[in-house]
Amino acid sequence: MVVIKYKTYGLNRIRDLLSTDLTKAQLGTDNTVPKEEDTGLVTPIGGTKLSTTYSTADGELTVSYTLDNATGLNQTYKEFALLDVNENVFSRIVFNDYDHDSSKTLTIRKRLFFRNART
Repeated sequence: MVVIKYKTYGLNRIRDLLSTDLTKAQLGTDNTVPKEEDTGLVTPIGGTKLSTTYSTADGELTVSYTLDNATGLNQTYKEFALLDVNENVFSRIVFNDYDHDSSKTLTIRKRLFFRNART
């Protein structure tokens, strides 16, 4: 007998499809406030476009991005974008200045939650 949790099954299918689509992320140096129509980082830094990893839980997706201590050095980062397989922006955020040098490794995790809408 197969039992399917109907309330979460569809949401977890969406989560699974999205998890395979969010494959890269990138940092930039501009702190312009994000807008819905953003199509990319304002000032991307090329060497920081890296692959992401992900983990899932029931109704959740966590996408992780790591900039190691040998990549993208001597920059002050202020923006981050999560990119899909076609390198379109899925999500862009800005943050306080982060100065990256060889003594640091930066990890950014973005958690997405999938919940039923209530009427």
